[in-house]
Amino acid sequence: MGHKLLMLTMVLFGCVASSKENIFNDFIGKTEVTIKLSSFGLDSIPADISILKDARKLTIFRNAGWTVYPPLSALPTRLPPFKRLPDSIGELKNLTNLTLVGLDLGELPSSITKLQKLDTLNLIGNKLKVSDELEKLKSLKNLKMLLLFGNQFTTVEVEELRLANPNLVVADI
Repeated sequence: MGHKLLMLTMVLFGCVASSKENIFNDFIGKTEVTIKLSSFGLDSIPADISILKDARKLTIFRNAGWTVYPPLSALPTRLPPFKRLPDSIGELKNLTNLTLVGLDLGELPSSITKLQKLDTLNLIGNKLKVSDELEKLKSLKNLKMLLLFGNQFTTVEVEELRLANPNLVVADI
């Protein structure tokens, strides 16, 4: 009986592990990808996001729909828990548009600086402290649109971003 239970456990675990390993397989080869994390039973972005090498436009969010009340500016943005964007995001070098909405990101990985084709970066509703992310954001020289609603930033930081990249439009309110 013990061996049968062990075998059943291994088979079930193998099925669960293999389904998580191949979570993004349906998106391979696509240039526009939208991922609702809750559809996959996830609350954060797994490292195997890097298999989406052909993606030019990538949108990742937690839930299907959301209503913002009270306004994002009235919400505390730096309360834990914080989530992390995997370093493997930097392998998606074809991205021109990256949307990461409401993911509770507390910081951006340094690998985000490798996304030199990015022209639009939407970070609405995360928990970023923009002062900690300035150098990474300033290094994205092709960035034309940056959306920061619902993160912690000052007008001085927004102005610093605009000075570093005169073509950048920062949507900050």
